[in-house]
Amino acid sequence: MARVVIESLTKKYGNTVAVEDFSIEIKDGEFFTLLGPSGCGKTTLLRCIAGFIPVTKGKIYIGDRLVSSEDAKRSIPPEDRNLGMVFQSYAVWPHMNVFRNISYPLRIKHFSEKEITHRTDRILALLRLAHLKKRSPQELSGGQQQRVALGRALIMNPDVLLLDEPLSNLDAKLREEMRFELKELQKRIGVTIVYVTHDQSEAMVLSERIVVMEEGKIRQIGSPIEIYKNPNNSFVGSFIGKSNFLQGEVERVNGESLTIKIEGGPVIELREAVRPAKKQVTVMVRHHNVEILTQRIPHSIPARIMLATYLGDQFIYELEMSGTRIMAQTHEEKRFSEGDDVYVRLNSPVVFER
Repeated sequence: MARVVIESLTKKYGNTVAVEDFSIEIKDGEFFTLLGPSGCGKTTLLRCIAGFIPVTKGKIYIGDRLVSSEDAKRSIPPEDRNLGMVFQSYAVWPHMNVFRNISYPLRIKHFSEKEITHRTDRILALLRLAHLKKRSPQELSGGQQQRVALGRALIMNPDVLLLDEPLSNLDAKLREEMRFELKELQKRIGVTIVYVTHDQSEAMVLSERIVVMEEGKIRQIGSPIEIYKNPNNSFVGSFIGKSNFLQGEVERVNGESLTIKIEGGPVIELREAVRPAKKQVTVMVRHHNVEILTQRIPHSIPARIMLATYLGDQFIYELEMSGTRIMAQTHEEKRFSEGDDVYVRLNSPVVFER
């Protein structure tokens, strides 16, 4: 295990900045996720850590060892960084069985047959692949191939394991199962993991900390709970969880409540909202924090059910309130129908200045 420290890293391709002035310390034994949309720089950053591409500026440490520094003209090659990496495509060798795929890194390093067998059998048992060790990749499921790729990355006892969207090629059910397998595996072996994904639910399930990236920059770093409940800005709020975003102007501040005129919509009064310094604001309310009521109560707003969808374990509603449409998610047994006149209360709002 080892920590990973990145100091003021910038990576450019010509005049295009892929990662800009990025600094982070990933703790020894931490499951750390780089999260963001396609093109935000997360895979570029992972490949800089791996040593596959040179940095333009800045430093990378693995443990206490400086492995990359443009200023010091230092770049340790990937094979000497003691890292394991799993790619999105698995990249298992089709002409080798499971045992030989996993043991391949040991063979090219000329380990003895006894040591190869000992280490590979241990990894096979860890990944529950021992009964499949003689099978070829073509005889394996997607999840089993993914475990083979993980085994090959772990066989050399890496200090850090780098995972580049390793579950994206799996179907939804298998992807969910593999999330929990990965989390359990990381707890058992304690290796530092740097994980890349654009899937926010994946990041929430797996990570101890998440960095949300946009356009090569850090937008927020924190635990899944911190980022979900206290997003720094509307981009982070929109990327983590399902939310409504309403543009408006603060009309009045009453103690701990705000009165806001929504653009093209109603005047709303919000409880428990932080007072902004500016009048122009964006109000974010999570779908599950839109409370649907049959009777008017303080801070509620008249609305109408425009669309009702049943998803097995929840109901999704689209509501209109004075020309503004919002989404609500509820697990309540009480159902509403399209056309019902109701009231809504917006709970736990987050107000961003514009």
